[in-house]
Parts: sequence; structure tokens; C-alpha cells
Amino acid sequence: MSGTKSMISRTPEWAALSKHQKVMEKTTLRKLFARDARRASKFSNDALGIHFDYSKNLVNDTTMNLLFKLAEAAGLKERRKAMFAGEKINITEDRAV
Repeated sequence: MSGTKSMISRTPEWAALSKHQKVMEKTTLRKLFARDARRASKFSNDALGIHFDYSKNLVNDTTMNLLFKLAEAAGLKERRKAMFAGEKINITEDRAV
């Protein structure tokens, strides 16, 4: 999807994530860790010497799936390809990134 931030916020994927957020705000990290003994390893990974830890955020499997669907709706793969191809994707400065 090529467009502005306001366009992505009008998608069904955004609406689903917003609805899910209302559910997640009713829980706590303590409860999420208590429900899933593998949470720390499940929601973290290492790449290029950097440790990414999402486990200490209010996310679960549903959250991650919804985020991936939103990224797809936003055209993330295409935008990433454009970035590595040197295309002008920085619309505020009209230049490559």
C-alpha cells in the first residue's frame, strides 16, 4: 500500500490491531509470563549480535500475527526492496534512505 500513515490507519488490519489492543491493556506482564513459561525465548531473538526482546511488552501470539498482517497491508516487503534498490522512499526529504 503506497500512501500516508493516515491511509494505513483506515485498513481492516489496523482496526483489528486496535481492537486487540483494548483486550491486551487489561492484562499485565506478570500474567503473561505466568501463562507461558517459554515467553522469554518465544518473544526474543538475536541477529547481528543484537538481542531483541519483545517479551517484556504487552504482546502475545495474536498481537504478533496482527502486526505482521499490518506490515503486509502497508507494503513493507515492497518498501524494503525499494530501500535496498536505492529508490527515493524518504518522502519528507525526497531522497533515498
